[in-house]
Amino acid sequence: MRTIRAILDPDNPNSTVLQRAVLIAQQQPAKLELFCVVHEPAHAFDLFHLPDPEAHRDVVEATRSKLEALAKQTAISDLSVEVVWGYPFDATLLQSIKDNPPDLVVMGLRRAHHPSRKEWHVVRDCRPDLLLVKDSMWTEPPQVMVCLDPSHRHAKPSGLDHCIFASGTQLATAVKGAVKIFHALGMHPMSTDRTQREAEGRAQIAEIVGEQEPEDVWMAHAESPEAIIEYAHAREQSICAMGSLSRTPINEYLLGGALRAVVPAINCDLLLVHPPRNSN
Repeated sequence: MRTIRAILDPDNPNSTVLQRAVLIAQQQPAKLELFCVVHEPAHAFDLFHLPDPEAHRDVVEATRSKLEALAKQTAISDLSVEVVWGYPFDATLLQSIKDNPPDLVVMGLRRAHHPSRKEWHVVRDCRPDLLLVKDSMWTEPPQVMVCLDPSHRHAKPSGLDHCIFASGTQLATAVKGAVKIFHALGMHPMSTDRTQREAEGRAQIAEIVGEQEPEDVWMAHAESPEAIIEYAHAREQSICAMGSLSRTPINEYLLGGALRAVVPAINCDLLLVHPPRNSN
């Protein structure tokens, strides 16, 4: 992990986003970028309703000064500040990520349990790993719950579970945390042999993790969204790593399934991982 981009609003600073980004950058070490998208309608146009570049520059520079003040509070030597004038927020941010992709994006939600439409767009379309900060306290050491779903390997892009495991373990190493593997086996009322299903699930997980076997592997005989939320809360997880992609193209576009249910309801931070672009 070489570059971390923290999405900040200096007028409504989320200190937890900055704290998380600084901690990860210090442990790697990695370059930290403080990034902000600004757009003030009152300064967007002149008296003739034409774009006013001079006013744009004034707002951008004022915002940059605020971000630089936040930067001085950190102990990061390799740090940059970027402020971009643009509207809407989601399209501007996603374009900046596409033009200059970091390894990790760290972002908070204005309302932790009620993501806005624009925030959902970022969750859906952010290709680098996205750490969605929920303002919860991390345990010591941080616990990282990596959610894998090998039982449905043919109903999603190949390599997604491997990416989730790699990103989850990398972040856990960065924050000196512990990895827990979670797999929701689903509800199968016609099947009573839970031991056999769990053994099959563990064998499938072993194919993904290889020799990096974590301390704990949790199996739940329940549907994925409810089980993820229940386990994360009951076991006081600091971060939950999961794929930011549903099993069908329509659900992916609408952001349906587990992700739509988990993001608003879960209390801990979320690490959202996309599959490789060349996966099927």
